[in-house]
Amino acid sequence: MKNNKLIKTFSIITLTILLGVVPIGSFASHPEGIAKTCKVETKVNGLVCDFCARSLDKIFKKQEAVEEIDVNLDDGLVSVFLKPQQDIEDKKIKQLITDAGYSVVSLDRKDCE
Repeated sequence: MKNNKLIKTFSIITLTILLGVVPIGSFASHPEGIAKTCKVETKVNGLVCDFCARSLDKIFKKQEAVEEIDVNLDDGLVSVFLKPQQDIEDKKIKQLITDAGYSVVSLDRKDCE
């Protein structure tokens, strides 16, 4: 009986410690180039046709953090919309675009309103 009480007390203490540690990790600062945003706008050179847009759409939708992508051929603008509580590093976005054969001119993060 005493042993069960000791195990129960130990379990409660362990659970309390774990629950206290997890939120601290989730509030830690993000690495450089990553922030809690919901949209990343990237100015891209080389986008000329609908095939370009479809290609980038397929590439970005394979990324876990990406909810939707919009490619504006006229402005050369790729808007990546992120899932809630998800993010993707700037470096990764640039890599995906350059690996697809386009060059990144600028990248700008927009906060959710």
